[in-house]
Amino acid sequence: MKKLFLFDIDNTLIIGSHDNRFARVIQSVHGIDPKLEVDIQGLTDKLILAVLLKNEGWDETQIEDAMPKLIEELDVAHATTFKPENVTILPGIRELLEALKAKGHVLGLITGNLHIIAERKLSAVGIWDYFELGGFSSDPHKTRGDLVTVAIERAGYADRLQDVYVVGDTARDIQAAHEAGVENSVGVTNGLRDKQELIDAKAKYVFEDFTDTDQALGDLGL
Repeated sequence: MKKLFLFDIDNTLIIGSHDNRFARVIQSVHGIDPKLEVDIQGLTDKLILAVLLKNEGWDETQIEDAMPKLIEELDVAHATTFKPENVTILPGIRELLEALKAKGHVLGLITGNLHIIAERKLSAVGIWDYFELGGFSSDPHKTRGDLVTVAIERAGYADRLQDVYVVGDTARDIQAAHEAGVENSVGVTNGLRDKQELIDAKAKYVFEDFTDTDQALGDLGL
């Protein structure tokens, strides 16, 4: 039976795509220089902007009113500074995606990136076309878990949660899976995160990386 695999992007599929565009965009549009004092790993682009503005004393109404323009400018800022040569696909990822596709499974994304930014990043390493759907920061959401639900509904798996796998590198990825009712949460460190963080978040499966495709498939029961 076909499974649905939903992958995070940054530090799960690729590395080297981060920049400080969030603060730059807020400064450009609103003339303030927000301070980034929290861990934003696993947050969506929209939620990162919201956190920065909240730290500046903005209330929810102000943040929601400002968000459309900020999201628009976020893409402009990314397109202007993005360098494809700085993005690297992580070891074993292409082989894993190819193996899952060959077995007929459905591949999707759960990402904090806007849809257009996700496409830009993954096209740079030639893997955008593996993915049929996703939940993106440009979709309506209040939590990352909302995006998991969005992707599941788009794939037609709302009544088949036992066949859904959510793959990510942070505790927030694992928590988002659980919020959406997904039991098959898959954590991967890629040498960038603490394995214990994923274990403490109650990931069902935890990998150091996906360099051994056959082993990964076997561990996932595929």
